[in-house]
Amino acid sequence: MRYWDALLGYRTGLLTVAAVVSLGSAAARAAGPAPTSAAELRALLVGAQVPLARGATAPASSFPAAWTAFQQFARDGGPNTVLRFEFGVFESHFWGTSFEVQLQSRQVHLVVHFPVAAYLAITRNLRATPCVPGSGCVFRCFFTGDDGLVPHACRVAADGYRVGDMTLTGRQITAWIAGVASSPVVRALLARHVRPVGFEVWTE
Repeated sequence: MRYWDALLGYRTGLLTVAAVVSLGSAAARAAGPAPTSAAELRALLVGAQVPLARGATAPASSFPAAWTAFQQFARDGGPNTVLRFEFGVFESHFWGTSFEVQLQSRQVHLVVHFPVAAYLAITRNLRATPCVPGSGCVFRCFFTGDDGLVPHACRVAADGYRVGDMTLTGRQITAWIAGVASSPVVRALLARHVRPVGFEVWTE
């Protein structure tokens, strides 16, 4: 069971779009008051003119602004902060089925929702191969295929398995930020100026 599964309830894979369905996540995200760190991230996002209100129209410029704000938030967390990046297609009560990019620092999650069509366009030709142990790969990939979602450390390659989602965790802030920025999904979202559906901030 993956880390997100344990946090957000139980999830089952949809092999047709390499998706993961979240059941019961709304209650998990809504539980408890937001701690100071969540308020700090919200303030950074609002200062960067990222629309956090549900139903607000998000311009294409809001994702680059949110990513820049999150980098500052991550750096403010100090050393030994657990950092996490993950993308995939998820289903929730409010957002329906959407392509999510999740960023985590100090147990605070920034979730950016995009249209599923963007996921299909970006990942259609995305391939990766499992890494040989000790080769220094940083991403953990969930490959799609007849056997379902199989997690492995991976390296992006011209020929390989189709990727369902990628996860990058770390504690070295500079290296983690560089890894997220160089990921093919984030690069494509920025280069294609993909307009987000919306944003949410929640805590564990």
